[in-house]
Amino acid sequence: MGCWIPCGRNCLKSIFSRWAPSTRRAATASPCSRALSDLETRQKLLAVAPNLRKTQLRGKHAEELAKAIGLAIPGHNAAEPGMPSTHFQFQIPSTLPSNGGPGELIDEVHSFGMIFTGCFWDLIANLFGASASKNEAALQGCSDAGWKASHCCVKDALVTPRFVQSVGRAMTLSDQALHGGANREHIGDAFARHGIMLGSNAMMAPSMALTGAAPRGATLGAAARRIYASGWGNVRGARLSVSKTDFFGVGAVSAVQTRGVQLGSLHRSSGASSQ
Repeated sequence: MGCWIPCGRNCLKSIFSRWAPSTRRAATASPCSRALSDLETRQKLLAVAPNLRKTQLRGKHAEELAKAIGLAIPGHNAAEPGMPSTHFQFQIPSTLPSNGGPGELIDEVHSFGMIFTGCFWDLIANLFGASASKNEAALQGCSDAGWKASHCCVKDALVTPRFVQSVGRAMTLSDQALHGGANREHIGDAFARHGIMLGSNAMMAPSMALTGAAPRGATLGAAARRIYASGWGNVRGARLSVSKTDFFGVGAVSAVQTRGVQLGSLHRSSGASSQ
């Protein structure tokens, strides 16, 4: 039970795997789910936390590692072992301090990842609380269900500054498409416990008025293209690529604009542009 933080950390790393597909599988593999796949772990967990809400759940490995870090670097942020059940509330990462005392939430991927770890754990707890059986087999089923829900959505959620919220919204839409919204409240509550309001309907709500024919298939009319280009600044040389997509049962058109960004002013050796 000592590998909780990587669950949240890997959620954040998955953002970068969009541009490095070969690392996607490794980045999104969840140690949280693997830990609960172990029979002895589930039995011991239920013995000390029947409803999974106990906040002092720590693995021996995590405690030993944190102790070693604390001895080597007194006061280090990682000198406090991470826990699956946390009360951390979402904040824009850039508003957090870059460093802090043991166990404090800071702007660092291992620390910030604990927010998603908390959401994921609370989803499992919600599913388990609603299950008819309260044994280790039921716990594994809830863990597997939570993992499947988050795994596909981390890959397909819209990349936004509030990516954890985007994942939660995608999970709700996926649940609606696959299970008729049976777990909608469980998902919403899990994220709300960490200050993340989903409002999943907003994910597909219009945010820009388009003129001309409605988008269809993988096409976008000339009038709509002009509005998109205007909204993105009418940058010379920018390219708009359009493709057909599906947001968990809701058909849509994906429009992506790419443009070159000069890097020469940032570093003398960077003479080329990047997209």
